[in-house]
Amino acid sequence: MPNLSVSERLSRLRAYDEAWYTAPLQFCPLLATEDPDEYEDWWTTTGGTIPYTSRGTIRLFRPPSVSRAVPERTWTLDFPEDFEEHPAWISVDFAQDLIVLSRMTRIQLEDSLDCHLYSIERGCAPHPLAIQPILGNRSEAPTPRATACDTFIFGDLIGCTIYGNVKRMLVVNWKTGVTVWDYHYTGRAYFYIIDSSRLILVEGYTMRIYTFDPTATSSRDVAAPNPGASCELLLPPLASEATASLFFCESQLASVTFTDCTPIFSNDPSSGIIAVFYSIGSNALVDFPESDQALSWACLLMLLPIHTVLSQADYVSSGRSQTLATGGHIIPWDEWGPDGTRCLLLDRSPHYLSAVGSKCAMYFPRGDYSDGMADVLIIDARLWVHLASSHHDCHCLYPMCILEPSSFSEHRLFKSPLRSKLPCRAMHKEVYIGSESELASSRMALLEDGLAISHVVNPDTRPGQTTGVNAGFDFLFT
Repeated sequence: MPNLSVSERLSRLRAYDEAWYTAPLQFCPLLATEDPDEYEDWWTTTGGTIPYTSRGTIRLFRPPSVSRAVPERTWTLDFPEDFEEHPAWISVDFAQDLIVLSRMTRIQLEDSLDCHLYSIERGCAPHPLAIQPILGNRSEAPTPRATACDTFIFGDLIGCTIYGNVKRMLVVNWKTGVTVWDYHYTGRAYFYIIDSSRLILVEGYTMRIYTFDPTATSSRDVAAPNPGASCELLLPPLASEATASLFFCESQLASVTFTDCTPIFSNDPSSGIIAVFYSIGSNALVDFPESDQALSWACLLMLLPIHTVLSQADYVSSGRSQTLATGGHIIPWDEWGPDGTRCLLLDRSPHYLSAVGSKCAMYFPRGDYSDGMADVLIIDARLWVHLASSHHDCHCLYPMCILEPSSFSEHRLFKSPLRSKLPCRAMHKEVYIGSESELASSRMALLEDGLAISHVVNPDTRPGQTTGVNAGFDFLFT
């Protein structure tokens, strides 16, 4: 919609913001078939769409956004001739007309993550800007083989993670085919590219920032695998008896750009967050009486804004003394964390966690499955969000799953009270899914323009459904 005035754009922006807190969830049938085997799988969101495969085709469904003037659309692509098997991962960047289909292959004793680079507009023909239409990253490993992978696109770069016996992370320039960062990990780990030459790695109970040269023209110009970190951000110090286990980490930082429409406004990528989810426990507290305020277990959700990460990386590069053996810097939690993050303690783990922009959504099917209901909590963490007209503090959701603020100072999982001052805004949605089997098969994904909960629908439990099986989504439209 061209030629909108500033006041009209502001009105649309306010309507978009309020829709997250007031709009109801609506069911949107995606597939209507009598045979549930006719669809194969759907992935997490990518490029503002939800990809899924059906009958040998790839479909990219984009939900509408009235406030941002983004129309609903589905792209349908046939599997390329050189890609006959089911992909392990799908990533999309419409601004660059790029779709990446990833799969794990094995030749003799070598596992390989192969990323196939295709053009969307050309119907999955090889992308014309890629020197190598297939990026192959081989690694010798005895059985058992690597089991899974995921990829994401950041400009000229593709970030890849391999799971299984082969635990490897890569950043590859997809236009030149050069691997610009290579890391081998052991336990749970996740990484995200935060700008054109830096990334953040979350591995165990540590966060480290690495730099790399995105313009390297040969793998010989790149540092050896497992390069030294330029900065380490220390997390809240644990009590001596407590331990932390990394459960999950997710982020989609970049604002989505489409080639077929121009949204009235877009989210600011600098306000994006990285959501990190830990399980914190202490065996020393299990024998305490119930009247004692100490906690023996809790979930720690850390919402880390990208501007906090970049400000710390820029600060240490300006001359702070070197304290890491690798030549990098260590920043204590008290110097960056309390004012730069939002930390929440929860009394249970969500089935799914998804983060897009500054929002993080958590999905909790109800424990007894008796009423077919699920709960969704969405936390928006960014500067000035507390000034919104319908602001709700996170702790207004207590006792649903977020622990009371008093537990932050009375628990014994950390060495000191867990202070966290970054403003946030909370909302709670109840959604009806259906039977126990439908709840068990449901998934949740957050998009820039809404929330999607995917599941197979039994027509006996959903009025108005007439086919044998519907695979669809409950959408929070904006």
